[in-house]
Amino acid sequence: MNSLKGLLYSSLGFLSKRIPYLFSFKKVLLISLFLGGIQVFVTIFLEPHGTDNYQVPYRNLRLSGFALCFIFPFLLFYGLERWFYNLNAKVWRVYHEIISKSFLGISISTASYFYNITIINSITPSLDRWLEHQLVFAWPYVPLFIPFLIIIYAILYKNHSSQENLIKIKGQNKEDVLKISEKQFVFAESDQNYVTIYYINGEELDKKLMRSSLQDMENQIDSAIRVHRSYIINPLYLEIIQGNKRKRSAVLKNVDSPIPVSQNFDDKNLY
Repeated sequence: MNSLKGLLYSSLGFLSKRIPYLFSFKKVLLISLFLGGIQVFVTIFLEPHGTDNYQVPYRNLRLSGFALCFIFPFLLFYGLERWFYNLNAKVWRVYHEIISKSFLGISISTASYFYNITIINSITPSLDRWLEHQLVFAWPYVPLFIPFLIIIYAILYKNHSSQENLIKIKGQNKEDVLKISEKQFVFAESDQNYVTIYYINGEELDKKLMRSSLQDMENQIDSAIRVHRSYIINPLYLEIIQGNKRKRSAVLKNVDSPIPVSQNFDDKNLY
């Protein structure tokens, strides 16, 4: 019983683990084109499920349209993921990834179903036909794509670790440019039309003043989390949030003075 409970807690802990959000619009577009290309190659050249009997004008062009059933869902879910990621204080966890990619798979297979009945076969849609499509024509292909997905994720994580998320922060003035890794960024403070960015330079805390808005800095620094109307921080440097609900502050490593935290800020996403 104890071992089962321990396994359950371990599984829940793994699912709740924070992971970096690895995708960008360019990466998502390339991945969808690649996976869609695999599907088209299998459909045209291996001719499964009686595709060899499908002889119509512009046959290969019509069959190539199945790639769109990958591209459009991938781009749609990228937009939804980014919206949720920003809404959730830029926190992405294992279970977020699993849920999102599961629904993405259902969306791809559903898009493929509607493409098949409207463009390929011109038949009437029905729930029974949709279920048959999922069981016979869609999900049996999942094992074909799993090795490619593993390779893609491995490459993305490797690039993420090696590049350390180098970012180029720009202000409104031409000379307002700072190129650092996200790990160097500690926090930023706004004062009217200016923002001071604090970052680790060597072993010391350095700073750069830029003419900009805090919202613009938050958009440029993916790891930044808004804790106050005038402050964004990198949660990697957070030691503790102290005080009570009415007056709180965040203590950061390498920073002498605490950072004020708004009353309505939910600090659960910092951990």
